Amino acid sequence: MTEAELLARSSPEPNSGCWLWLGHCNDQGYPRYGQRSIGRMALGLTDRDQHALHHCDTPCCVNPAHLYVGTHQQNMADMARRKRARGQPGNLHSAKLTYAIARAIRNDRRMLKEIAADYGVSLATVSLIRNGFIWKDV
Repeated sequence: MTEAELLARSSPEPNSGCWLWLGHCNDQGYPRYGQRSIGRMALGLTDRDQHALHHCDTPCCVNPAHLYVGTHQQNMADMARRKRARGQPGNLHSAKLTYAIARAIRNDRRMLKEIAADYGVSLATVSLIRNGFIWKDV
């Protein structure tokens, strides 16, 4: 894939300079097309141990200027530094809520329906938090 093809499949975001991928993205927001393919084109990656890491911290960004070569270990350290790691206090990797919000839900005595609407979660999620089945440590 050439840089022109990459740009044609993305949308430049004028404020950040990111090129936002228009194709399908996985549940973490990374292009399903494959960071490896994008990394090969943008950074010349050839080794399976090389990864395309982001300067911009925008998973769907495919701007070659925002990517750099790194190892898996560097990628994991970067993820932890940016508080994207699973189980990291205050920001679980795939969680919709933070510890502070879960604590607020647990202490909120309004009707479950009102709490769920305010926080954009299901009634079941509010009930599970309030009854200590999930977010047990808040």
